[in-house]
Amino acid sequence: MPNSTKTQPAANAAPDAEPLSLVGCLVRIAITLVVLAVILWVTVFFGLRTPVLQAVVCDRITSSTGMDCSLSDAALVFPLTLRMHDVALTEKGAPDSFLQVSQVDLAWVSLRGRRTLLDKPIVTLRQTEDQTWHPQCLTVLRAVHSHERQALGAEVRVIGTTHRMTVRGAQVRWVFENGTIHDGLRDLDFHAQPVRIMDRVVQYSEVRYSYAGATDAGEGDVRDAFAWLSTETIDYIEIPVDN
Repeated sequence: MPNSTKTQPAANAAPDAEPLSLVGCLVRIAITLVVLAVILWVTVFFGLRTPVLQAVVCDRITSSTGMDCSLSDAALVFPLTLRMHDVALTEKGAPDSFLQVSQVDLAWVSLRGRRTLLDKPIVTLRQTEDQTWHPQCLTVLRAVHSHERQALGAEVRVIGTTHRMTVRGAQVRWVFENGTIHDGLRDLDFHAQPVRIMDRVVQYSEVRYSYAGATDAGEGDVRDAFAWLSTETIDYIEIPVDN
């Protein structure tokens, strides 16, 4: 009878790997995405501090606004906010900038959703020989201190009900064709945000500003404020607000 031999398994043979569960697979994917996000964030954080990527940011602003752009520096603020300092916009061919902003924050991700902040902007509108004001896209600012505030509704409504926008401490100057400078609006604060009324989401906008006028003590700064709601079909519904 022939000898029969049985092959014994090696003592150090590795056991078969257990199949990865669905939860384990999702955890691994999540960890991988977090690592990639951190790598991307760090890359952009340090990259935005280089002149090359700062130029890319300016080119993007120029392509979207049609205005020449310059800035002193840009950085990424956690979690995902692009912060720029000393931003200046100039019309094509114009010798001087019409908008100078100390700080601009563009937040794509924040606790309150998408948000834009302009800190201490200086807006300069200039009158040309044909008596028109430039840039024309900002001449609507004349409606702030007038009886035509309804014109602001259509301009501001494009912000939409998913975005928050804040302007702090703005100044608006009017430079006439003869060189006369009129500091029309000072310490202008603007805020727009979505609000829920009943079962609808509408846009709430508020403007507060100072101007030179008559006070109880004579000529001085007068503070004024107004607010309005905008819906999908109505641009301007003025509502009461305290000064």
